[in-house]
Amino acid sequence: MVRSTSRSFKEDQRNAPRKMTTCKVINGRARVVCRTCERHWYISVPFGINEKLVRCQCGTSTFIHLDRRSHPREPICRLGTLIFPQNYTIPVFLSDCSLNGISFLCTKRDSLLLIKGLHIKIKYRTEDGEMILREICIRNSREQRIGAQFQGLPLA
Repeated sequence: MVRSTSRSFKEDQRNAPRKMTTCKVINGRARVVCRTCERHWYISVPFGINEKLVRCQCGTSTFIHLDRRSHPREPICRLGTLIFPQNYTIPVFLSDCSLNGISFLCTKRDSLLLIKGLHIKIKYRTEDGEMILREICIRNSREQRIGAQFQGLPLA
């Protein structure tokens, strides 16, 4: 007995999520490792490309995500506050941090204020309970998740 479904097998295959492999980019080159045969090789990666489809000699094709970060990100879960020049503050949830920057979540309404290139301050506590105040520059935003780059040293 065959069950009838509203979608065919081919439609399910087309809508299946892609399996991604993350590759670190160093000096414009990425080291790719095949998931099937474990062969590795290097590819040159032009600036501006974040994902690429690569094919191994064994015939396996894989989507790779190209990671250009210079410092690893540490996941964190804390409250923070954005401080605008007019002393207007916005509460945010910090999601991860690195030596170069920080990312956080805010409300949809507040995300409309955070445009690319905006220089503001962020205040948050470390794991040790020390209060940190840093100047940041907004670099990217995707819906309610905002990425920012640290500017200079922590403020006193």
